[in-house]
Amino acid sequence: MPGLYIHIPFCKKRCYYCDFTTYTGLEGLMPDYVKALEKEVRQQMQGKQAQTIFIGGGTPTSLDDASFAHLMAIVKSQITSPEQEVTMEANPESLSLTKVRLMKEAGINRVSMGLQSTDDLILKNIGRIHDYATFLKSYSLLRQEGFTNLSFDLITALPGQDQSVILDTIEKSLALAPEHVSVYSMILEEGTPFYKKVEEGQLQLTDDETDRQFQDLFRQRLEEAGYHRYEISNYARNGLECRHNLNYWDLGEFIGCGVAAAGFSEGLRWINTPSVSEYIHGIESGEDVSESVHRNSREDTMEEFVFMGLRKTAGISMEQFFERFGESFDSVYPGVCDRFIANGLMVRQGDRLYLTTRGLDLSNYILSDFILTSPQDS
Repeated sequence: MPGLYIHIPFCKKRCYYCDFTTYTGLEGLMPDYVKALEKEVRQQMQGKQAQTIFIGGGTPTSLDDASFAHLMAIVKSQITSPEQEVTMEANPESLSLTKVRLMKEAGINRVSMGLQSTDDLILKNIGRIHDYATFLKSYSLLRQEGFTNLSFDLITALPGQDQSVILDTIEKSLALAPEHVSVYSMILEEGTPFYKKVEEGQLQLTDDETDRQFQDLFRQRLEEAGYHRYEISNYARNGLECRHNLNYWDLGEFIGCGVAAAGFSEGLRWINTPSVSEYIHGIESGEDVSESVHRNSREDTMEEFVFMGLRKTAGISMEQFFERFGESFDSVYPGVCDRFIANGLMVRQGDRLYLTTRGLDLSNYILSDFILTSPQDS
């Protein structure tokens, strides 16, 4: 069974570091967009059952009430079991009692909230339109309405962060006892307001070593508080890992619906058009809205199995590699792991190969050694 991802590309305001496919000022297209989404979801999921559902963005909760209610009806139509994990991304400023109750009624059972920081000045300086008090109000609303699986998104390396700000964010977050925490390092992306400011010398970024110290602070405190790190950026209470994302990292199949949504099924990868108007018109006209389609080679899939699997602290299984590809890991990657194991960056224990804590910090450097040259490229 595939995972189902639904993309809502609307935001009230774009954060200064964001390069996701999101748009402001297109509120008038919301009703037609959700109508097109309903059609695509129905087509893509015909004869299929979603093992997990994830509604992301953008800001799904920024939809007007009528469009949001329509979206919840679409989601409800894809829920076939109370065991399904159904996640909604939400920003604090756009949650209301009406929307929270619609979410509950539709079957949403997991909410991922964009907190980023507990420091109001930093939130303002990165372009967020909520403050910490607004976050607390939305958090309390979700708890009062019976949501028992909440995740916080937090970011390090934000301009103006120092150790005291990081510690404050950690302790305030832990005091709220979320079930799951994602801790990302801010990445400078071309085309964002922050990228322009750095180019013009108006903004200085946190250096890698300082950010690594911030990440270590999060890891230590989260682990002390009973959360376990199960992926480079993700921590959870036992049994409350994000199953939808684990499916990505396990190289499972997923269906992406909406603007710029990606999918992977039967070795085929595709990405939808990033244009909201083109997407709506294409779906209404019965056209293919995918912008790019790629048939994975065997080498592509091997690389992805290793790249995605080694993001997890549990790493990859040698047996699963053999079952999937009919070759042993060592015959495909002879000797590649030896120096990483010798340097304490990787561990091979029984059936499993995984990165150490230091190895996870240097994962981009390590994973470059697992790129394969496909026959047509040689």
